Amino acid sequence: MGDANSVTTPAECSAHNIDDSVEPAQGIPYREAVGSLMYLTIATRPDIAYAVSRVSETLENPTISNWKAVKRIFRYLKGSMDFGILYEKESNDKLEAFSDADYAGDLDTRRSRSGIVCKFKNGAISWSSRKQPCVVLSTMEAEYLAASEAVKELMWQKRLFLELLGQPGTPTVYIDNLNGI
Repeated sequence: MGDANSVTTPAECSAHNIDDSVEPAQGIPYREAVGSLMYLTIATRPDIAYAVSRVSETLENPTISNWKAVKRIFRYLKGSMDFGILYEKESNDKLEAFSDADYAGDLDTRRSRSGIVCKFKNGAISWSSRKQPCVVLSTMEAEYLAASEAVKELMWQKRLFLELLGQPGTPTVYIDNLNGI
């Protein structure tokens, strides 16, 4: 991968339509590669959380197209090595969370996917991208579930920051859907 060309996004726009009908990927270190990507996602790279979440769904029976998706993430990382999380000393001590969800994005199960990011000092302190535990009946319900996950994470963060720093201020949750507000 050292001589591979970098790409500007970790996943293709049609990543939710990966064709699993192609031949299985045998003899390829798929689990090891996805495990390495998971470590990066958890530790320092929230920008690859969605793409890694998608490729980790096929750990049991990966295909060549899944392997190509994993290699694309590595190519993205090659071109974005200077990306990082920056915490601003002069910003306020306010905890913020952002949530978003798709609606029935998984074409097989029709389950939606939630994404959340919690920030402090203008830098991400926690993030996740995962399938919702149940099938929802509307976009609004998917947004509610995502917002609920964000609020639960914020409450935990608030208790932690209360112990460490005293009063962290009133947390704020941002939702991009008018019906979810």
